Amino acid sequence: MQLQLQSQLLGRAKLPVDQVLSQGPNMLNKLSTFGEGKAVEDDVKGWRDYQWQLQQCLVAIDDGYESELRQLTSSPNAALDMSSANAETRNRSNKLYSLLPSLMKRRCLAIVKAVENGNCFEALRQLILALRPPVQNRGLALLSSITSWPAFGMKRPLLPQVLALEEAYEEARKSGMALTDELRCAIILKCLSGQLKTHLNLHLSDSAKPSMQNSGNKS
Repeated sequence: MQLQLQSQLLGRAKLPVDQVLSQGPNMLNKLSTFGEGKAVEDDVKGWRDYQWQLQQCLVAIDDGYESELRQLTSSPNAALDMSSANAETRNRSNKLYSLLPSLMKRRCLAIVKAVENGNCFEALRQLILALRPPVQNRGLALLSSITSWPAFGMKRPLLPQVLALEEAYEEARKSGMALTDELRCAIILKCLSGQLKTHLNLHLSDSAKPSMQNSGNKS
């Protein structure tokens, strides 16, 4: 259904943002607002997923956004030079400005409003810079915590323990420190003991990807 929806939108590419969004859930699920976290840390934790949703929305409206958003995401320290940008890029920036301020709240809205000349690509870049996680602190601390995760209590229900580890994996991903499948699998095996660990060691291939809920159900 989602692929069909995006296909319909791409066929109608380069419509004004507000026109597309006003056409209701049959065209595109509206994005929720962002920036209402109780603390800055709440916005930082939620931004990565929200930015992905925003990007999917914009690319569905106009696939020309894809390269511009990729540049902002991969190199947020380098601004898009709107003085030398072509007319289509400037037009997309204007369209984005009709959408972004209505989605941002509180501190995030203040960041958007602080950008001069309605340059919404610059506003988005400033949001990316302000909300990117402090990798050197939080990300590395999470990684250290995960790699030294305590052994599971094999006499207790295993699934809740596995889900707690999975939640830590997700927090690390949001902090920009996503773990490889191999490392995730190795950590789970390290936390296990007894017959279950022996069974998994015998049956998992080197390329096997961990399915944590399935592992938990085997307890």
